[in-house]
Formats: sequence, C-alpha cells, structure tokens
Amino acid sequence: GVTAIAAVGLSLVRRFGLMTKRDKKPGIFCLMVFLLFILISGFFLEALRVAALNPDWAYLTPVGLFIADTLLDGLSLDALSTLHVWTWLIHGVAGLVCVALIPFTFLEHVYKVPVSVFWRRLTAKGFLEIIPDMEEAEAFGLSKVSQMTDTQRIMVSACTGCARCTDVCPALAAGAPLDPRRLVEGLKNALASGEDTNLEAFVSREALKACSTCGACYQACPARIDIPTLVVELRRHLALEEGDFDAGVRTAIEASTSVGNPFGMAPSTRFDWAKDLDVPFAREGDFYDILFWVGCQASLDTRARDIARAMVKILRTAGVNFAVMAEERCLEDFARRAGEEYVFVTAAEENIANLKKYRFRHLLTTCPHCFNTLKNEYPALGGDFSVVHHTTFIAQMIDSGRLKLKTGVPLGTIAIHDPCYLARYNDSTGSIRKALDAIDGTRRAEVTNRGKSTFCCGAGGSQYFAKTATHKAATIRIHDLSKRAEKVATACPFCYAMLEAAKDKPETEIADVAVYVARYL
Repeated sequence: GVTAIAAVGLSLVRRFGLMTKRDKKPGIFCLMVFLLFILISGFFLEALRVAALNPDWAYLTPVGLFIADTLLDGLSLDALSTLHVWTWLIHGVAGLVCVALIPFTFLEHVYKVPVSVFWRRLTAKGFLEIIPDMEEAEAFGLSKVSQMTDTQRIMVSACTGCARCTDVCPALAAGAPLDPRRLVEGLKNALASGEDTNLEAFVSREALKACSTCGACYQACPARIDIPTLVVELRRHLALEEGDFDAGVRTAIEASTSVGNPFGMAPSTRFDWAKDLDVPFAREGDFYDILFWVGCQASLDTRARDIARAMVKILRTAGVNFAVMAEERCLEDFARRAGEEYVFVTAAEENIANLKKYRFRHLLTTCPHCFNTLKNEYPALGGDFSVVHHTTFIAQMIDSGRLKLKTGVPLGTIAIHDPCYLARYNDSTGSIRKALDAIDGTRRAEVTNRGKSTFCCGAGGSQYFAKTATHKAATIRIHDLSKRAEKVATACPFCYAMLEAAKDKPETEIADVAVYVARYL
C-alpha cells in the first residue's frame, strides 16, 4: 500500500508538476486522486480494526498501527465500530467503482499494456516487414483504420499518454512538427472513429516526414509501442500511392536509382578514395576473410573518406585477407525508411546477387545503417550473411593481439557519440569504448544521453537528405558533446558528417573510432 501511494504520488508530480510540459488533463488527475483515496481509506480501515481489537499482529501493519495510535486513540468501541462500517462501505464501493471504470478510462492501460508487451514483435528492432506481393498489391502501408493489423491496434490502444517518447524525441527537440505521443494518440483517436476513418485526418504529413526513425521513443515506451515502424507504414502509403516525398529525399532516391548512390555521383568515382592504397577487388572463386562493404557515405562524401582509408590501414596491419566489391551500390535503407519499398527491394535483389558471387567469411561495414540492413533485413530476401560492424571488428583485433597500438602519446579526454542504429537497434555499445580504451591515455567523458539512451544526430530515416528542422538535432548533440571534451568519437559516417557540419567550436575534433585507432597503429 505504501509503495502504491508513493507510485501514484510520483505519477502526479511527473504529470502535473510545475516543470512538466505534458497535457494536464483533469480527468487523469481526478482518477489518480481517486486511487489515492482508495489506498488511504484502506489504511484507515485497517487502523480502525487495530484500534478496536488491539490484536497481537498489530505490529505487522505499521501504517495502520501508527494511524490508530495517533488519530484514533481515545475513541470508544462504539465509535470505532460505526466508523469502521462506514469506512468499509465507502472503501468497498470506491474499489468496485474503480474496477468498473478501468475499461472506459485512462486506467485501461493496466491490462492493455501487458497485452501490447506480450504481442510485441520478437524480431530484431531494426527489421521491417517486406510488403508481400508488392507488384500485385492495390494499397500500400497505412491510410485507413481498416488496414491496421491486430498487433498495431493493440499497440496504439496501449498508449498511456505518459509522454516518455515526447521527452526523448530529437526531432521535437530540434523544433520539427513531430510529437510521437500526439502521433500515437492521433492513431488511437482514429481507431475509435471507425474502420473507414482516414488516418491523415489525425496524423499530419509534416510530422511523418520529420521522423529520423532513431528508435528513442520505442526504447523509452513502457508499452513497447513501435512508433518508428508505424511511421514507416504511414510513409509507405504516401510514397507508393501518392509519390509524396520531401524534395531532398526525392532527389536522393532519383539519383540512387539512376547511378547507384544518393549523391548523384558517377559510379566510376566510388573508389576514388582508394586510388593510392592498392585496395584489392574481390574476384570470383577466391576466398576472403573480410569483404569490406564501404557504403556510399564513406566512399563518396569527402569528409567521411578518412573512415574508409583508416579501415584499410587497420585491415592490413591486422594481416586480414580482405577485398572490396566493385559492384557495390546503395543499399537504399534511406529510401525504405522514407516509405519507398520498391526501390529498396530492387536494390537488395541486385546486391544479394552480386554478394553471392564471392566467397567470404564476414561482411564488414563502417555504417550502422548498412550494418542493420545487411544483418537484419537482407535475410528476409535471401541474403543471409555474417555481418560485423567495424567497432566490433577493431575490438576483436585488439583483444586477439593482431592490432598493436603505440604508446607515449596519450589520446586525452574524448566524448563518445553512440549511433542510434548501432546502440539502440543492434544493442552494441561496448566495442567503441573498448577500442578507444586500448589507446594510451584515453579518458572517456561520457555524456548523459549515451548507449541505448543516445541522442540522434538527425540523419536517420532519410533525414540526412531531407529539408526539415530535424537537422538541428545535430547542433544540440554536438553542443552537449563538445562541452565535455575537445575530441569526439563517432562510429557512423552519417553521424560524423552531421556533427562535423554542426559544430560551433573550431577546436572540436570529430573523428570515427577507426580514424583514432589508425593513428596509433
């Protein structure tokens, strides 16, 4: 009982405190006060019993005993009996009314949340379902209530309105028109409006286009509502039925479908970063320990090419038999997150066919988005490969003694930025720290938003190419990181590019963990 009173009290402070930004709905306030009344009246009922009977077990109910000794001392047995009858009736009726109200009020979450958690997807967090029979389908994604699956309905219905998703949303913090709680509440209201209800009347397109699919809302949600997947399903309708994209995303998709990369650069320039490195290209029939999937960002963005070059140095120093694939092209993860499933599947079929021509033990990536796509999404299309992120690979090479790091020049204090698609979607937070800790004189300056609670740079979910306010998330993030240290380590070429462009202190050095490690070989 004491624990329950404390929990309701904390909930009242959290929802209705002076500093909160949440909607202060009077109905929820009244329900929570009603719960407090039931709990407190239960203690008074026990106190009356203790005061009247003075049982041997009174010490086992310390709250009731305290009330009996302080508030009820001196009352006659008749008075205690009369009070007991009325308190029993009021407490009992209040309890029954509370139970009766559960299905019709905010309290419905006490049974809907456990059901939502039970029915949640057990696939990897970074997995999206393939659209079945896509070429024959007449409708795509979600546009009406009738298209929602049972699992989606359960998830949406389970929302408690706690606003934990609102608290952690980087798009909202950056000033974008997206509040994940309002998005889910909109879907919940649509669900209550009938099967033919158009979802667009409850969820704005601008809000959908601002989401970076970083997964912070899903990570924070006590009901396990998979908001990023719902966003992608809603985007699929806009993309595949209406062709509605952010202008920058449309340009990137058109470029990647025509030349194989979202930057619109000639395919012949994809390996310009490696011209002086004599990097081997994979040949059919030969076997490689590592097939290095470089990715578009590290291949074509001049700011991020140092990551690819550092990895080549690391691979050679470790004595690894590796190669790159000449046919490499964009995986179209950004297009898929924007709702353009057809482009993703077409590219996936081409990439899988090319990868299967070569024999290799592991597929190595430096980009968490490429890592997530190859590891979690390609198996559903027949591309089941052993995929490793470069932070894990570097940590393994250091542990095995295949990478020797020089000493005497300390790295100093460094702040770490965890990429969303690595930390949250793939539960990998330790390797980047292990790799940096191996460098002489490293002192980590951990920020509050780290690990699975990391703050998004604003690039994911196609936002890197979009013209939305979500880009300002990088400014918020680098300001937080640069306050802690002058050196910042990333593990994603997109994060690197976003933070580098947003930094406000010229002396702040931002580099990928591979670049830092390569300096000390």
